[in-house]
Amino acid sequence: MDSRHYSSFTDVLRGNINLEDELFGASENSPLVVEDSPLNDEVATTKKKSTRGTNFSVEEDRLLVAAWLNTSVDPVYGNEQHKTTFYGKVEKYFKDHKTDSTRSMASLTSRWGTINRETVKFCGALAKIEAKNESGSTTDDKIEKARELFKEIHGCFFQFEHCWLMLKDLPKWATSMPREDSRKEMPQTPDSIDQGGGVDGTTVFERPIGRKAEKANRKRKEDDGKDVATEYLKKKKKILEEGCAQEKEKVRIKAEKVRLKELKESERIMMLDTSGMNEDQRTFYDGLKKEILAKQRSSRLLG
Repeated sequence: MDSRHYSSFTDVLRGNINLEDELFGASENSPLVVEDSPLNDEVATTKKKSTRGTNFSVEEDRLLVAAWLNTSVDPVYGNEQHKTTFYGKVEKYFKDHKTDSTRSMASLTSRWGTINRETVKFCGALAKIEAKNESGSTTDDKIEKARELFKEIHGCFFQFEHCWLMLKDLPKWATSMPREDSRKEMPQTPDSIDQGGGVDGTTVFERPIGRKAEKANRKRKEDDGKDVATEYLKKKKKILEEGCAQEKEKVRIKAEKVRLKELKESERIMMLDTSGMNEDQRTFYDGLKKEILAKQRSSRLLG
């Protein structure tokens, strides 16, 4: 008997060799290779697809835009927030207004990046249409041409017009003239927030005002308000003083008229001839004359 075969048989009896390995030629050092099959691919694909969430609805898109604006446009905090803090607030706002949502922060962040990127592309297309300044074109005409230009440039329809309607009047997404150098830029965002790449033919949009600048503006407005209030009070006081002076002048004129009337009456009494009057009349007017003379003497002494 072959010594090699006898040795192998002895090893099998001793348990040093696995019979199946010996029969099929597989050992610990030569692993069995199983080729991928269509069935395995189908199972893997099914598992991969099952991890993807449902598509965002128009309602969810609008709520996400509202959440982003509510967090970003805040002039005191929106411009200086860390990315995690910022999107944490976006997620909280989103779920506070849609309590049954299962969207994660990563999902909302990714969706916002898509909305922002596509909306900026559409703004660039609209800017090119407006730059042509075609006479007789209405706003609706320009938007329709921008849709066509977007499809021509990017090969697909613009799917976020419902979001653009919420963003179009803000400085970040306001339509602007396209840049000649066609640099790839996009609207500015808070310092530490990465929103992805830009779009050909768009300009650099104005970033939101910072916290310090906003506080300075508020203080200046308060100071301006105080100055306005002070100026108003001064004018009011001047008007009151002028009114008071006018009243005093009216009183003085009235008093002067009374004095002149009394003087005229006193003069008439002093010029009366009492020789033709009876005793009582003469006594009455003589008394008036004495009172007039006494009053004049008193006025001279006081003056």
